[in-house]
Amino acid sequence: MRLYVCGIDGSHTYTGLFFYLTFPAIKNILPSKDNEKILELADALRETAKYSAEQKQPFLFTIDMDAGTYTAELADYAYIDTQIEEGYEPPEPVRSSLQFVRARNSAKEASGGSISFLFMPDGTREFGTITSIDPDTEETYTVFLNPYLSEPEILVGDIDFNETYPF
Repeated sequence: MRLYVCGIDGSHTYTGLFFYLTFPAIKNILPSKDNEKILELADALRETAKYSAEQKQPFLFTIDMDAGTYTAELADYAYIDTQIEEGYEPPEPVRSSLQFVRARNSAKEASGGSISFLFMPDGTREFGTITSIDPDTEETYTVFLNPYLSEPEILVGDIDFNETYPF
């Protein structure tokens, strides 16, 4: 058994196993390796952050929940009229094999239409959550974009950080 947190494995396997057995709640932080679909989305988010840092430019990661696609592009181009800008071709959207249920950034929450997440060249990113369902397994995942962590966190289930819990 290995513990994966979006790409960390290998020498951390025993540490992960320790936390998995010691803290049962840690099971909700990761999908099984069998579900490559959610890992592909996490990889796309990670690559957007990496590319933003390499290019020293802010990037927008946009999800079209109705079409089931996502794309990443320079933040400047997202706000201009692309017909005026010569030589710019918008990136081809990537079709996801996941069904997007809900997404939330620092400004709004949406369950349809499109929503964008800003990635800055210094490694920070806009707060966000992306809830999706794998249509083959009916498993629900929430990808959490922590503004200060370099890796997106994958949580099993439909997680809403606005819920209040009685203690």
